[in-house]
Amino acid sequence: MSLVLALPLVTALLASPVHANQAGVNLGGTWNAAGVMEAAGEMVGGGGWITVLSCELDKLTEHLRKAPNANIILRLYNGGSIFKQSDAPAFVNMLGKLDTGGRVIYVIPWNEPNYYSVECEGKSDCYSYVLQWTNALGSQLRAAGLRGTKVKLLSPALNQVGEKPGVLQSYQDFISNMPANYWQGFDGIALNVYSNGDPNSRDVSEIVGAMNAGGKEIFVVETGKMRPEGGIYYDNSTVADYLRKAYQAWPNVRAITPFSYDPDGGPHNFYLLASGCQDACQAIKSHISPTGYDPADTSAYKIPFETWQGSNCPEGSCQVSSQYCAGM
Repeated sequence: MSLVLALPLVTALLASPVHANQAGVNLGGTWNAAGVMEAAGEMVGGGGWITVLSCELDKLTEHLRKAPNANIILRLYNGGSIFKQSDAPAFVNMLGKLDTGGRVIYVIPWNEPNYYSVECEGKSDCYSYVLQWTNALGSQLRAAGLRGTKVKLLSPALNQVGEKPGVLQSYQDFISNMPANYWQGFDGIALNVYSNGDPNSRDVSEIVGAMNAGGKEIFVVETGKMRPEGGIYYDNSTVADYLRKAYQAWPNVRAITPFSYDPDGGPHNFYLLASGCQDACQAIKSHISPTGYDPADTSAYKIPFETWQGSNCPEGSCQVSSQYCAGM
Protein backbone atom coordinates (compact mmCIF):
# COMPACT_ATOMS: atom_id res chain seq x y z
CA MET A 1 0.00 0.00 0.00
CA SER A 2 1.38 3.37 -0.96
CA LEU A 3 1.37 5.76 1.95
CA VAL A 4 0.77 9.30 0.75
CA LEU A 5 -0.39 11.84 3.30
CA ALA A 6 -2.58 14.70 2.23
CA LEU A 7 -1.04 17.96 3.44
CA PRO A 8 -4.30 19.28 4.95
CA LEU A 9 -4.61 16.13 7.07
CA VAL A 10 -1.10 16.36 8.45
CA THR A 11 -1.46 20.08 9.00
CA ALA A 12 -4.73 19.57 10.87
CA LEU A 13 -3.17 16.89 13.04
CA LEU A 14 -0.20 19.00 13.98
CA ALA A 15 -2.20 22.18 14.46
CA SER A 16 -4.89 20.83 16.77
CA PRO A 17 -5.03 22.21 20.34
CA VAL A 18 -2.51 21.00 22.89
CA HIS A 19 -4.19 18.86 25.55
CA ALA A 20 -3.89 19.82 29.18
CA ASN A 21 -2.42 16.68 30.74
CA GLN A 22 -0.78 14.01 28.60
CA ALA A 23 1.04 12.44 31.54
CA GLY A 24 0.30 8.76 31.83
CA VAL A 25 1.50 5.27 32.60
CA ASN A 26 0.54 1.78 31.41
CA LEU A 27 0.24 -0.63 34.33
CA GLY A 28 -0.70 -3.62 32.17
CA GLY A 29 -1.97 -6.32 34.50
CA THR A 30 -0.09 -5.03 37.58
CA TRP A 31 -2.85 -2.62 38.67
CA ASN A 32 -3.97 -4.92 41.50
CA ALA A 33 -0.54 -5.08 43.19
CA ALA A 34 -0.36 -3.35 46.56
CA GLY A 35 0.16 0.39 46.28
CA VAL A 36 0.51 0.49 42.50
CA MET A 37 -2.73 2.26 41.57
CA GLU A 38 -2.26 4.88 44.29
CA ALA A 39 1.29 5.57 43.12
CA ALA A 40 0.17 5.79 39.51
CA GLY A 41 -2.58 8.26 40.36
CA GLU A 42 -0.14 10.46 42.26
CA MET A 43 2.41 10.32 39.46
CA VAL A 44 0.11 11.28 36.55
CA GLY A 45 -1.87 13.91 38.45
CA GLY A 46 -5.46 15.06 38.04
CA GLY A 47 -6.73 14.37 34.53
CA GLY A 48 -3.68 12.22 33.80
CA TRP A 49 -3.92 8.75 32.31
CA ILE A 50 -3.63 5.19 33.59
CA THR A 51 -3.85 2.28 31.15
CA VAL A 52 -4.77 -1.13 32.54
CA LEU A 53 -5.66 -4.48 31.01
CA SER A 54 -8.33 -6.67 32.52
CA CYS A 55 -10.84 -9.36 31.76
CA GLU A 56 -12.76 -9.63 35.02
CA LEU A 57 -13.84 -6.03 35.23
CA ASP A 58 -15.74 -6.43 38.48
CA LYS A 59 -12.37 -6.66 40.24
CA LEU A 60 -11.32 -3.24 38.97
CA THR A 61 -13.74 -1.10 40.95
CA GLU A 62 -11.93 -1.06 44.29
CA HIS A 63 -8.66 -0.24 42.56
CA LEU A 64 -10.10 2.58 40.46
CA ARG A 65 -11.07 4.29 43.71
CA LYS A 66 -7.37 4.49 44.58
CA ALA A 67 -6.72 6.88 41.68
CA PRO A 68 -9.95 8.92 41.74
CA ASN A 69 -8.74 11.88 39.68
CA ALA A 70 -7.07 10.06 36.79
CA ASN A 71 -8.60 9.10 33.46
CA ILE A 72 -8.67 5.35 32.85
CA ILE A 73 -7.88 3.55 29.59
CA LEU A 74 -8.98 -0.08 29.70
CA ARG A 75 -7.52 -2.61 27.32
CA LEU A 76 -9.94 -5.51 27.09
CA TYR A 77 -7.94 -8.65 27.72
CA ASN A 78 -8.39 -11.98 25.96
CA GLY A 79 -5.16 -13.84 26.59
CA GLY A 80 -4.33 -13.77 22.89
CA SER A 81 -7.56 -15.54 21.93
CA ILE A 82 -9.87 -14.24 19.23
CA PHE A 83 -12.73 -12.19 20.66
CA LYS A 84 -16.12 -13.77 19.92
CA GLN A 85 -19.12 -11.71 18.87
CA SER A 86 -21.23 -13.74 21.30
CA ASP A 87 -19.17 -12.39 24.21
CA ALA A 88 -20.01 -8.75 23.46
CA PRO A 89 -23.03 -8.70 25.84
CA ALA A 90 -20.85 -10.00 28.67
CA PHE A 91 -18.24 -7.29 28.24
CA VAL A 92 -20.94 -4.63 27.90
CA ASN A 93 -22.60 -5.92 31.05
CA MET A 94 -19.36 -5.67 33.01
CA LEU A 95 -18.67 -2.18 31.67
CA GLY A 96 -22.17 -1.14 32.66
CA LYS A 97 -21.71 -2.43 36.20
CA LEU A 98 -18.19 -1.08 36.64
CA ASP A 99 -18.09 1.77 39.16
CA THR A 100 -15.79 4.32 37.54
CA GLY A 101 -16.35 7.00 40.17
CA GLY A 102 -18.27 9.16 37.72
CA ARG A 103 -15.61 8.96 35.02
CA VAL A 104 -15.80 8.09 31.37
CA ILE A 105 -13.72 4.99 30.72
CA TYR A 106 -11.77 4.70 27.48
CA VAL A 107 -11.85 1.17 26.05
CA ILE A 108 -9.39 -0.47 23.65
CA PRO A 109 -11.30 -3.38 22.06
CA TRP A 110 -8.26 -5.28 20.74
CA ASN A 111 -4.56 -4.78 21.32
CA GLU A 112 -2.13 -5.12 18.39
CA PRO A 113 -4.33 -7.27 16.14
CA ASN A 114 -1.74 -6.89 13.39
CA TYR A 115 0.68 -8.74 15.71
CA TYR A 116 -1.38 -11.77 14.81
CA SER A 117 1.07 -14.46 15.91
CA VAL A 118 0.54 -13.37 19.53
CA GLU A 119 -2.77 -11.49 19.62
CA CYS A 120 -4.90 -13.45 17.13
CA GLU A 121 -4.09 -17.15 17.46
CA GLY A 122 -1.69 -16.89 14.53
CA LYS A 123 -4.39 -15.95 12.01
CA SER A 124 -2.98 -13.59 9.38
CA ASP A 125 -6.51 -12.48 8.42
CA CYS A 126 -7.08 -11.09 11.91
CA TYR A 127 -8.59 -7.95 10.42
CA SER A 128 -11.77 -9.90 9.57
CA TYR A 129 -12.23 -10.99 13.20
CA VAL A 130 -11.47 -7.48 14.43
CA LEU A 131 -14.14 -6.02 12.16
CA GLN A 132 -16.76 -8.48 13.42
CA TRP A 133 -15.83 -7.96 17.08
CA THR A 134 -15.68 -4.18 17.07
CA ASN A 135 -18.96 -3.93 15.18
CA ALA A 136 -20.64 -6.23 17.71
CA LEU A 137 -19.15 -4.47 20.73
CA GLY A 138 -19.93 -1.01 19.39
CA SER A 139 -23.54 -1.83 18.61
CA GLN A 140 -24.07 -3.44 22.04
CA LEU A 141 -22.56 -0.43 23.81
CA ARG A 142 -24.81 1.88 21.83
CA ALA A 143 -27.91 -0.22 22.56
CA ALA A 144 -27.07 -0.11 26.27
CA GLY A 145 -26.78 3.67 26.25
CA LEU A 146 -23.12 3.44 27.29
CA ARG A 147 -21.43 4.63 24.12
CA GLY A 148 -20.24 8.19 24.53
CA THR A 149 -21.79 8.50 27.99
CA LYS A 150 -19.77 6.16 30.19
CA VAL A 151 -17.64 4.39 27.59
CA LYS A 152 -15.61 5.94 24.80
CA LEU A 153 -14.65 3.23 22.35
CA LEU A 154 -11.15 3.68 21.02
CA SER A 155 -9.84 1.95 17.93
CA PRO A 156 -7.91 -1.31 18.05
CA ALA A 157 -4.35 -0.39 19.00
CA LEU A 158 -2.16 -1.18 16.00
CA ASN A 159 1.56 -1.73 16.34
CA GLN A 160 3.34 0.50 13.83
CA VAL A 161 6.56 -1.55 13.69
CA GLY A 162 7.25 -2.88 10.18
CA GLU A 163 6.09 -6.20 8.77
CA LYS A 164 7.59 -9.48 10.00
CA PRO A 165 6.35 -12.40 7.83
CA GLY A 166 4.49 -14.99 9.87
CA VAL A 167 4.52 -12.74 12.92
CA LEU A 168 3.41 -9.17 12.33
CA GLN A 169 1.40 -7.57 9.53
CA SER A 170 2.32 -4.01 8.63
CA TYR A 171 -0.18 -1.44 9.76
CA GLN A 172 -0.52 -0.31 6.14
CA ASP A 173 -1.68 -3.76 5.02
CA PHE A 174 -3.98 -4.13 8.02
CA ILE A 175 -5.60 -0.77 7.34
CA SER A 176 -6.00 -1.54 3.62
CA ASN A 177 -8.11 -4.59 4.50
CA MET A 178 -10.62 -2.54 6.52
CA PRO A 179 -13.52 -0.45 5.17
CA ALA A 180 -12.42 3.04 4.18
CA ASN A 181 -14.50 4.72 6.91
CA TYR A 182 -13.76 2.13 9.61
CA TRP A 183 -11.46 4.24 11.79
CA GLN A 184 -13.80 7.23 11.72
CA GLY A 185 -16.33 5.15 13.64
CA PHE A 186 -14.35 5.26 16.88
CA ASP A 187 -14.26 7.89 19.63
CA GLY A 188 -10.48 8.08 19.39
CA ILE A 189 -7.46 6.34 17.90
CA ALA A 190 -5.30 4.09 20.10
CA LEU A 191 -1.73 3.46 18.95
CA ASN A 192 1.29 1.50 20.11
CA VAL A 193 4.23 3.58 18.90
CA TYR A 194 7.77 2.24 19.05
CA SER A 195 10.61 4.24 17.52
CA ASN A 196 13.99 3.16 16.16
CA GLY A 197 15.49 6.41 17.38
CA ASP A 198 14.06 9.55 18.90
CA PRO A 199 10.28 9.93 18.65
CA ASN A 200 9.08 12.29 15.92
CA SER A 201 5.78 13.61 14.64
CA ARG A 202 5.72 11.22 11.68
CA ASP A 203 5.51 8.24 14.05
CA VAL A 204 1.94 9.32 14.71
CA SER A 205 0.91 11.38 11.68
CA GLU A 206 1.69 8.68 9.11
CA ILE A 207 -0.46 5.99 10.67
CA VAL A 208 -3.32 8.39 11.43
CA GLY A 209 -3.11 9.61 7.84
CA ALA A 210 -3.28 6.04 6.53
CA MET A 211 -6.42 5.55 8.63
CA ASN A 212 -7.99 8.71 7.22
CA ALA A 213 -8.66 9.55 10.86
CA GLY A 214 -7.77 13.23 10.91
CA GLY A 215 -9.62 15.11 13.63
CA LYS A 216 -9.81 12.13 15.98
CA GLU A 217 -8.23 12.27 19.42
CA ILE A 218 -5.07 10.16 19.59
CA PHE A 219 -3.97 7.98 22.51
CA VAL A 220 -0.45 6.51 22.49
CA VAL A 221 -1.01 3.68 24.96
CA GLU A 222 2.32 1.87 24.53
CA THR A 223 5.56 3.50 23.47
CA GLY A 224 9.31 3.26 23.73
CA LYS A 225 12.66 3.14 21.98
CA MET A 226 13.57 -0.05 20.14
CA ARG A 227 16.89 -1.82 20.67
CA PRO A 228 18.98 -2.48 17.53
CA GLU A 229 19.01 -6.20 18.36
CA GLY A 230 15.26 -6.27 19.01
CA GLY A 231 13.10 -5.52 22.02
CA ILE A 232 12.56 -2.24 23.84
CA TYR A 233 14.73 -0.22 26.21
CA TYR A 234 13.24 -0.15 29.71
CA ASP A 235 16.14 1.26 31.69
CA ASN A 236 15.37 4.50 33.52
CA SER A 237 17.67 6.90 31.71
CA THR A 238 16.63 5.79 28.21
CA VAL A 239 12.93 5.86 29.07
CA ALA A 240 13.25 9.29 30.67
CA ASP A 241 15.06 10.75 27.65
CA TYR A 242 12.56 9.16 25.26
CA LEU A 243 9.55 10.51 27.14
CA ARG A 244 10.86 14.06 27.28
CA LYS A 245 11.33 13.97 23.51
CA ALA A 246 7.94 12.30 22.95
CA TYR A 247 6.14 15.09 24.80
CA GLN A 248 7.79 17.58 22.44
CA ALA A 249 7.22 15.50 19.29
CA TRP A 250 3.54 14.73 20.00
CA PRO A 251 2.12 17.85 21.68
CA ASN A 252 -1.39 17.17 20.38
CA VAL A 253 -1.68 13.54 21.43
CA ARG A 254 -4.27 13.21 24.20
CA ALA A 255 -2.39 10.65 26.32
CA ILE A 256 1.05 9.02 26.38
CA THR A 257 1.22 5.92 28.61
CA PRO A 258 4.53 4.00 28.57
CA PHE A 259 4.74 0.74 30.48
CA SER A 260 5.80 1.04 34.12
CA TYR A 261 7.72 -2.23 33.81
CA ASP A 262 9.18 -4.53 31.15
CA PRO A 263 6.19 -6.64 29.99
CA ASP A 264 8.58 -9.14 28.40
CA GLY A 265 10.01 -10.01 31.81
CA GLY A 266 13.33 -8.22 31.52
CA PRO A 267 15.17 -6.78 34.52
CA HIS A 268 14.60 -3.10 33.78
CA ASN A 269 11.66 -1.04 34.96
CA PHE A 270 10.93 2.30 36.52
CA TYR A 271 8.71 0.69 39.10
CA LEU A 272 6.29 3.17 40.62
CA LEU A 273 7.16 2.36 44.19
CA ALA A 274 10.89 2.93 43.75
CA SER A 275 12.32 5.16 46.44
CA GLY A 276 12.29 8.77 45.35
CA CYS A 277 10.67 7.97 41.99
CA GLN A 278 13.43 7.38 39.44
CA ASP A 279 14.33 9.34 36.29
CA ALA A 280 11.54 8.12 34.01
CA CYS A 281 8.97 8.61 36.74
CA GLN A 282 10.23 12.15 37.24
CA ALA A 283 9.97 12.80 33.50
CA ILE A 284 6.27 12.01 33.72
CA LYS A 285 5.68 13.99 36.92
CA SER A 286 7.44 17.03 35.50
CA HIS A 287 5.05 17.03 32.54
CA ILE A 288 1.88 17.11 34.64
CA SER A 289 -0.60 19.89 33.97
CA PRO A 290 -3.44 18.87 36.29
CA THR A 291 -7.03 19.02 35.10
CA GLY A 292 -10.20 17.13 35.96
CA TYR A 293 -11.09 13.68 34.69
CA ASP A 294 -13.63 13.31 31.87
CA PRO A 295 -17.08 12.93 33.52
CA ALA A 296 -19.61 10.27 32.57
CA ASP A 297 -23.26 11.01 31.76
CA THR A 298 -25.30 8.37 33.58
CA SER A 299 -28.64 9.84 32.52
CA ALA A 300 -28.42 8.16 29.11
CA TYR A 301 -28.12 4.55 30.28
CA LYS A 302 -30.88 2.42 28.79
CA ILE A 303 -30.35 -0.87 30.62
CA PRO A 304 -30.61 -1.54 34.38
CA PHE A 305 -27.37 -3.48 34.66
CA GLU A 306 -28.18 -4.88 38.07
CA THR A 307 -31.00 -6.89 36.43
CA TRP A 308 -29.18 -7.77 33.21
CA GLN A 309 -27.68 -11.01 34.56
CA GLY A 310 -29.64 -13.98 33.27
CA SER A 311 -32.14 -11.96 31.26
CA ASN A 312 -30.51 -10.19 28.33
CA CYS A 313 -27.56 -12.44 27.57
CA PRO A 314 -27.16 -15.32 25.12
CA GLU A 315 -27.93 -18.65 26.79
CA GLY A 316 -28.85 -16.81 29.97
CA SER A 317 -25.29 -15.91 30.90
CA CYS A 318 -23.25 -12.74 31.09
CA GLN A 319 -20.00 -14.48 31.94
CA VAL A 320 -17.00 -13.96 29.69
CA SER A 321 -15.42 -17.16 28.36
CA SER A 322 -13.12 -18.50 31.07
CA GLN A 323 -10.24 -18.80 28.59
CA TYR A 324 -10.04 -15.00 28.47
CA CYS A 325 -9.23 -14.71 32.14
CA ALA A 326 -6.50 -17.35 32.34
CA GLY A 327 -3.57 -16.03 34.29
CA MET A 328 -5.33 -12.89 35.52
